[in-house]
Amino acid sequence: MSIPSPVLVTGGAGYVGSALISRLLSLGVTVRGLDWNPPPAGLEMSPSRLSWMEGDIREPGLLRQAVTDCRGVVHLASIADAASCDIDPGLARSINVEGLSSVLAEAALAGVEPLVLVTHAPEPQSRGFHRMERVREDLADQARDRGLAVATVRVPTLCGWSPRMRFDLPGNAAVAHEFAASHDATSVDSPLPPSLHLDDLVDLLVLLLAWPPAITCGGVLEVSPKDIPGGSTHHPSTMRHPVAANAEAVRSLADEFSWSPHRSPSQARSELRERLSQGEFPDALSNPAYHNADGQRHGPRGRNRSAA
Repeated sequence: MSIPSPVLVTGGAGYVGSALISRLLSLGVTVRGLDWNPPPAGLEMSPSRLSWMEGDIREPGLLRQAVTDCRGVVHLASIADAASCDIDPGLARSINVEGLSSVLAEAALAGVEPLVLVTHAPEPQSRGFHRMERVREDLADQARDRGLAVATVRVPTLCGWSPRMRFDLPGNAAVAHEFAASHDATSVDSPLPPSLHLDDLVDLLVLLLAWPPAITCGGVLEVSPKDIPGGSTHHPSTMRHPVAANAEAVRSLADEFSWSPHRSPSQARSELRERLSQGEFPDALSNPAYHNADGQRHGPRGRNRSAA
């Protein structure tokens, strides 16, 4: 498997970004991380193959410097959940939409191939956030029409361990509540919400970097909840937003590429329970560092926090 190197990972200190960087380093890929936070303590560092830039994707000079000489980009820097977007919609739009526009423009100038964008599937009671996600998908389509190799993958809610842990995700939160109620790692299993295991998403992002852009770019590649082991058979419509600039059907990874997740939410539960039982997250339910919206309410997580 050949992965273009070096790879720029924006949002590299986040839940997905830190896990992806760790995997890429383990595969021998040279990585450049960009985030307004320093890398989390749990990220395996390799001084010879990982460089880090602390800053904001809305800083044009910094972004151009970050993408220079990179062959691939995975764009994860965003306000990535509805609750955090609702706290400051202007900030969310500035980062998620205007920031993405800047990343697409700089990637095109740098001749990046491919650029992989992650967006989120619709969920009830979060129309504003997911309307913004559809705008981001349309921007990616427009950049592809202008010649940039963009692969967009739409994912459901996530679960599982990461170097930058989140316990505001429904599956992870359920496990933390179970553990707190039992005071050990043997709590009675309760149904977990259908969630994509983070390691499966990382597997997919690595493949999208390695697969020929000619087959992955265009439209939206969807990981459907129905394809998750033990997942729900109910899932959102696979049609694009009705006002999309390019109203294409969402592409099924299972149907087109014979790819589907193979880890279940129950596997994430076992892994998280083990870590909780070892005392790794004694304040999982109360520490704002593990809850995006709470962290935002308690103050800036990094530099340049205000909307541009």
